[in-house]
Parts: sequence; structure tokens; C-alpha cells
Amino acid sequence: MKEEEPLYGFDHPVRIHFIRHAQSSSNADGNIIGGVDATLSPRGHEEIEALNRYLERYPLLFNAVYCSTMLRARRTLEELRPGLGITDPSIECYDDRLREIDRGDWDGRPRDEIYDEHEQRKMALLDMDHGAPNGESMNDVAQRMRLWLYDATLEAKRHDWNSIVAVSHGIAIRSLFQRLFQMNPKDIWRTHTWNTSITTVECLGNDRWKLIRLNAVPHLPPKW
Repeated sequence: MKEEEPLYGFDHPVRIHFIRHAQSSSNADGNIIGGVDATLSPRGHEEIEALNRYLERYPLLFNAVYCSTMLRARRTLEELRPGLGITDPSIECYDDRLREIDRGDWDGRPRDEIYDEHEQRKMALLDMDHGAPNGESMNDVAQRMRLWLYDATLEAKRHDWNSIVAVSHGIAIRSLFQRLFQMNPKDIWRTHTWNTSITTVECLGNDRWKLIRLNAVPHLPPKW
């Protein structure tokens, strides 16, 4: 199925709530993690606890939950079950297409070691086509995320669902948003997706999308 094929015949809008995983131990170390599996940091558990309390007061209404297969995303979803009100894990679906960007040969290496002046010039030149050796570019990630979204939205249509939740990763979410809203690639680096943030879009049918909220973290202290 072609990525560009539009979504026809929606009787009502479908909302997709993207939740970025909580902070992982590798996030805290400052290394490039991409395709590296990492457990959650102590701060990550605190972020989830805060989000659980918030969701108990302001629940997300949804019909199904999708999740990246990476450890930090799976652990985030497991600990978020109370706030999300999940009593039946069978509504959870794990999908490789929601994984974080694969940094190939750079995974696990210090950022300062990789992103020197030369590499930053390459990033500025190639934008979303830039990628690590044996890894993915953001355009690669956007394509697989877009295909996941197409399948998930069609599934929502088949079951007459109003809303779904997806637990994913920062660059994966931003790459998808560049594709959905045709953002200037340079603007992607001017946005941020904080750990445990909620970003919501709405599918209006015919491949038309509406941004409801971006990088919302009302459960966390201000970061400025």
C-alpha cells in the first residue's frame, strides 16, 4: 500500500495521542541511544508517577494502545497502566515501526564524540536525509511511522474507534509530524518532545490532519 494513499470515508475524526517514553538511563548519560535498549532512570519512574496522577484527574479516552517494541517504551506503558485505566493488556499492540531512529554505528557513543563541526555541517546540508553509518535517516523513520499511522487509522475506522494512544520516541514522533504537516525540516530541530509529553493529532479523513496539542507536560514542573 502506498504511503501517500489518502484515508477515505471517515464518519468522525479519530484522535491519536502520542506519549513519549519516560527518561531512560541512557538519556541521563547523554549518549546516543537510538536503537539501544535501555531501562528507565529513577527520574523516568518519577515522570510516569506524575503522569499517572494527572491522567487519573484528566483521563485520556481511547479504544486501543500501540507501543514501540523498545524496552524503555514498553516499561513506560507498563507503569502507565493505572493512569490510562488499562485492566486488560490485550488491548495493547506492540509494533516495530514505532521504534526510535536507528543510529547504526553511533549507537551507545557519546554525543560530543560524534557531533563535531564536520558532522554538524553535514546535518545542516542533508536535513532529514542525514543518517549514521548503517543507521536510518529521519526520512526513513518518517516513512515507517507514516505507514504505521495509516494502518492504525484504518483499524480505527474498521472498529469505529474514536481515539488511540501510541507510546513512542522523540525523534520518531517529530519525524512523523514533519511528514504530516509538511514542516520545514530545519524547524524539526527547533521543536522538542520531552519525556512523558503528550502530543495529539486528529485525522479528519482524506489524509487531512489537525494538530491538537504539542509536547504537553502539565504533570511536570516547568523546564524554563
